[in-house]
Amino acid sequence: MLTFSNGVKLYMTGGTSTTKQMAEMADMEIDYAFYRCDGVYNMGLKEAARCAEPVEAKHNIPYHNSTSNRGEMFDRDLPLDYFLIQLYNLLRPYFLRIAVRSSSYACPCGS
Repeated sequence: MLTFSNGVKLYMTGGTSTTKQMAEMADMEIDYAFYRCDGVYNMGLKEAARCAEPVEAKHNIPYHNSTSNRGEMFDRDLPLDYFLIQLYNLLRPYFLRIAVRSSSYACPCGS
């Protein structure tokens, strides 16, 4: 736990899950408690909510949250989707030029 010169007390769980010491933390009068919630290597959001009860901090803040609804730390499809969207936006003007040029030509397949 960190106590700043202005008296603000901050607690960060780091890489952990529920600990027996959390039950003793209410007496510390913590202002901000940060709970690492990736749901893979550390507690998930539900466990963090259970941990927040005995700690009794004034403000409870989850961090390092999962971006996936499958309980994975990272949504591996997200970077690929982002890359493909960026690639499409980059190449879109070229696709439009090709479409305009090819529209004046008859298709060799007869359609």
